[in-house]
Parts: sequence; structure tokens; C-alpha cells
Amino acid sequence: MSARNIDRVPPVEDVVVYSHGCATYDLPVHVARNIKGALAHPQELLHHIGLYMAKGRGAKVVHRVSLGSSEDA
Repeated sequence: MSARNIDRVPPVEDVVVYSHGCATYDLPVHVARNIKGALAHPQELLHHIGLYMAKGRGAKVVHRVSLGSSEDA
């Protein structure tokens, strides 16, 4: 976020992110504790944080995608 705030990361344009079409990995706390140097990575929480960051850079986050014109429906 700091990089974005000082214009080191340009805003994205014409980017649409389908929220159910992307994901991240899950590394629960109880597993991370047994891996030297690992940090927990809760999938559900970090998925939403990633979408939030994409939206903050200008991407459009959508929950539904429709192909074709609205007349085809």
C-alpha cells in the first residue's frame, strides 16, 4: 500500500477480476507452527484482502460474468 501511495505502483485500468475465479493457498496456523520460518496464510481472509487490494488499485471486482449481449438472455 505504501508503494501505491507514493505512485510506485501505477493504477490498473480495464482490469476485471472475477472473485470466484481466483484464489490463494491455505496454510493453517497448526501446520505453519511445524514448518521452520513459515507464517500462517489463512486462505479465506487473504483472498478477500487480495480482492480489496486489487480494487484499491482500480480493478473492478465482480461476482458474476456473463458472455454475450443482454439480448441473448
